[in-house]
Amino acid sequence: MGNACFARTMEKQVLFCVAKKRMQRCNLPAAFFICAFSLLLIRRRRESSMKTFRKVLSLLLATAMLVGMTPVTFADSDSASADVTVSIAVAGEVEVAAKTLTVTDQNGSGGVDIDDVLYAAHEAYYEGGAEAGYATANNEWGLSIAELWGDNSGFFSYYLNNASANSLSDAVSDGDYVYAFVYEDQTGWSDSYSCFNKYTASIATDETLELTLSDVGWNPTASPLADATITVDGTETTYTTDEEGKVSLSFDAAGKYTVSAVKEGKTLVPPVCVVTVGEPEPEPATVTVDFTAQAAGGFLCAPQFSAEVSGDLSDKYGF
Repeated sequence: MGNACFARTMEKQVLFCVAKKRMQRCNLPAAFFICAFSLLLIRRRRESSMKTFRKVLSLLLATAMLVGMTPVTFADSDSASADVTVSIAVAGEVEVAAKTLTVTDQNGSGGVDIDDVLYAAHEAYYEGGAEAGYATANNEWGLSIAELWGDNSGFFSYYLNNASANSLSDAVSDGDYVYAFVYEDQTGWSDSYSCFNKYTASIATDETLELTLSDVGWNPTASPLADATITVDGTETTYTTDEEGKVSLSFDAAGKYTVSAVKEGKTLVPPVCVVTVGEPEPEPATVTVDFTAQAAGGFLCAPQFSAEVSGDLSDKYGF
């Protein structure tokens, strides 16, 4: 009788220890499977013989071990990552311009979301990291920004792929674009979200860049933004958008530039396009040779050569 009681006690401990181990590995289906059948077997233990019970228990444990070794991707937060581009503006000034980061699941949600992106951006670019400049809080709207880029005014908003996001918990994927900002107008909340048709571009000094500026705001669809003045690295230029929001830009010198826009009478969330300008490709070199043989007194004289070179030979021949 004592051995039987000891056996029953050990069987319970084994089952629950296995379940606990599986839970620690975050394989929830396996854990629930083990726990449910453990309770069922313990309850039905008195209705079956010890021999039958041990056979069923052995089969259950073998099945549980197989199920427990099956990976569950939604719970494996350590492997969740995405390459995301992020911009941050504070009261009309761009602080982070289209920076691409590899973002991992920092908040333990099981995937990468907007909160993870903003946390990573502060870790990478804010002096003192996320601890010094970024914070969140739960309120009646769910997880919300409490501090952005060191600002705790409460006047915040954020967009995902140039559309108003629902929550910081919105999932993001490879190639997504997140833009968070502090309102400039903290009385009427009149800042209107605007965007270019691209947030990065690469051209040469002898090429032009075509951009289209759109006014998004809170609207489900964007509309062209006409008569906006283009800025380059914060300085206004003579370029303005036409009625379709389009503008053609060119750059005299190689380098990296942040292109944005302002509009008289309208408070814009500054659109961002980071432009990398390179030197033009050298013209391919060509050589034209004219070979002529001249006759004198019935005999052929030494041939006459002439050559014309155009293009750049410096890369290949060093001159």
